[in-house]
Amino acid sequence: MEKIMTLLFVLCLARGNTIAQTDTLIVDNGSVIKKFLLTEIDSITFDNLTGIDDENPLLLHPVEFTLNQNFPNPFNPSTNIQFQLPSAGRLFLRIYDINGGLVNEIFCGEKEGGIHTVQWNGKDAFGRSAASGVYLYSVQFNNSLLTRKMIYLR
Repeated sequence: MEKIMTLLFVLCLARGNTIAQTDTLIVDNGSVIKKFLLTEIDSITFDNLTGIDDENPLLLHPVEFTLNQNFPNPFNPSTNIQFQLPSAGRLFLRIYDINGGLVNEIFCGEKEGGIHTVQWNGKDAFGRSAASGVYLYSVQFNNSLLTRKMIYLR
């Protein structure tokens, strides 16, 4: 039996709101490309699969404090702010306008080490929608401070 190197389903996008799927499976074994009708296939077996080990301690416990770019950016009406903490500690997550004025303190307290995501809903400390513009989000963890820029479009 020949070893299959690449397996790909061919999808075609139709115009309008529907998605059409072809009835063809293309198999590339490195030297020959074969096409099969899906009605001719009874089963597919995969050998030597590569997986992702979600128990990897390096993935679960970062070794340094980092702050990722928010997503989506630009955003409306909310965005996600992700950061990594190497250990438990005191954390402040604050949003500032471009002039440095405090807009909202999203989090203030203790956080465990690991990867965290916090959502900002685009509102100030009084629950009012912030104006469109450039904002800074700042994460202070113990004695370290990281800041990034984001754009809010209303």
